[in-house]
Amino acid sequence: MIVAVALHGTPAHIFSQVFGEWLLCYLAGRLLVGRGVDLRLIFRTAVFLAIFALFQLATGFNFAVLPPFNIVVGAANWTSLQVRADMVRAEVTLGHSIALGGILACGSAFLVFERDRVVRYIGFAIIWGGIFATASRGAVVAGAVVAVAMAISSRLSTAHKLIVVAVVSAAGYFVSLSFVDLIAVDAGAEASDSADYRAGLVGLFGYLNLFGVGDYARVAGGGGVYTWGRFQSIDNGYLFLGLYAGWLALALMSLVFMASLAVGIRRWGALEAASLGFATMLLFVAPITQFQCFGWMLLGLSAGIGPRGRRLDAVNGSRGWATLLPSGGGKGRVDLEGPA
Repeated sequence: MIVAVALHGTPAHIFSQVFGEWLLCYLAGRLLVGRGVDLRLIFRTAVFLAIFALFQLATGFNFAVLPPFNIVVGAANWTSLQVRADMVRAEVTLGHSIALGGILACGSAFLVFERDRVVRYIGFAIIWGGIFATASRGAVVAGAVVAVAMAISSRLSTAHKLIVVAVVSAAGYFVSLSFVDLIAVDAGAEASDSADYRAGLVGLFGYLNLFGVGDYARVAGGGGVYTWGRFQSIDNGYLFLGLYAGWLALALMSLVFMASLAVGIRRWGALEAASLGFATMLLFVAPITQFQCFGWMLLGLSAGIGPRGRRLDAVNGSRGWATLLPSGGGKGRVDLEGPA
């Protein structure tokens, strides 16, 4: 990354984003392991965000006009909400509806740590209501990926897992299809153009260099922002990093993703499913606002627990809650403790 910035045109803000946000949040996730973190907080935070999202959808109220959000640098960019098909796209204070949808999709995985089964399922339904309030197709896909991953990682028999996956997949398909149809019929050209735009992004992978900014970059304004061809923004987290920093940076980021997921493959559960949801969301959006921080913290948590931690998933195995506590055994070892 230093070579890319110093010799190959990568803007300094990409360097600060990678090391000042992604790395710090990843390390924060690692540090949270063994600090008595109650994982129900992630689920409950997602539920509260979803409630605010549904309120925003119903009223059109923009939380960004309230302090302290209205006094930060660039606050004017957030004074209006996006509208699709005459429907406000909820974003609460995340700066973008896709970022909110991504956090809700990843946060839904942590329902397994909620003690009360009624609260668990009502909260899950509220979260999905919040996802639909964002009108984000990427969030719907990521949420479905998380749900299927959680079903596969449960302690159900293989036959029951196949049934659950089939039902969830079918339900997700028809619900998503109805959702997209609703948006597409009313939004018309906007939805079609958005789909064409995302498909066209794939061709930009051919512009990537080993180091630094991709070929045919054009300066779009101050602060080291570039455009490529007709693409004014890069709505793909992997392509975003590759175009600004090169193939090597993209490969290293991908390795961190794979390592964080692989380290927990023996105890695949909520953190891994949420991390997979984060990886899925980056196919639809650049690493933006608080979404990127949340996602890298999840990766840090997953990697920090390590293969010696017991399974995180609590479906059909416990009452569904856990805290991360030091086990008192080997250095850095963490067990999940909760009622059997």
